Amino acid sequence: MKRFENKVVLVTGGARNTGLEIVDLFVREGAKVYFCGSSEQSVAEGVKALEARGLSGFIGVKCDVSKREDVERFLDVVEKGSGRLDVVVSNAANFGLGQGTSLETNDDQFRSVLEVNVLGGFRLVQLATRRFFMKQERDSYTNQRGVVVFVGSNSSERVNRNRITYVASKGAMDSMMKSFAVDLAPEGI
Repeated sequence: MKRFENKVVLVTGGARNTGLEIVDLFVREGAKVYFCGSSEQSVAEGVKALEARGLSGFIGVKCDVSKREDVERFLDVVEKGSGRLDVVVSNAANFGLGQGTSLETNDDQFRSVLEVNVLGGFRLVQLATRRFFMKQERDSYTNQRGVVVFVGSNSSERVNRNRITYVASKGAMDSMMKSFAVDLAPEGI
């Protein structure tokens, strides 16, 4: 038996790079995977890349995690298609490239990175927990209702030049993840 057979997994930012590899691994381990990219084009390219690897058992959806209504629509697709969710992987990221030095970066640039990297992950976990995890029975083997994974970066501790928005967002994400863990672990998440 594959390790994630009969499990439903959601991956944000799953259309390329690290996210695509995460989707690939979960599919190979037997999961039904819902993944998103921020544009129709990125989703189509992700689907094409996975199919070229001979994979199936995944559904690609356009979802910009910086928009709450997009996250809600993404979860609608999961609910309609599977009726449950076992694992959430918050991987979507705005890298904040080309924004200049910390003295050149403006409020809108900073906000756009935080909207994806921090608020996007917050929205995803909060909505998925309310809609799925809190309503599910605990697994008889693990005693869990669901699993949340945040894909972090060593940039939260190892600072790079001209990356203030990304570095700050990943530091905030690390702290938010710890707070979610403290709040949700007693609930089996």
